[in-house]
Amino acid sequence: MRSSQKNHLVLCISPSIRIPLFSLYIALTLPLPFLAEVTSAPIPPLLLWVSIVGGAFALYGALSEKVK
Repeated sequence: MRSSQKNHLVLCISPSIRIPLFSLYIALTLPLPFLAEVTSAPIPPLLLWVSIVGGAFALYGALSEKVK
């Protein structure tokens, strides 16, 4: 073991926080493309689906960060 290596404490976001936040995101955004189609909104439903998937990846990335 080298003397330059140090012990780091790595803290992850708890699943009890991560799962409810991701579930809330899904529950609030999944109806949007269906509502856009029913109400003939000017935003196409495909654009909303792409945005929802991109937002889910961004949220997953933010929630999987670790603190040293």
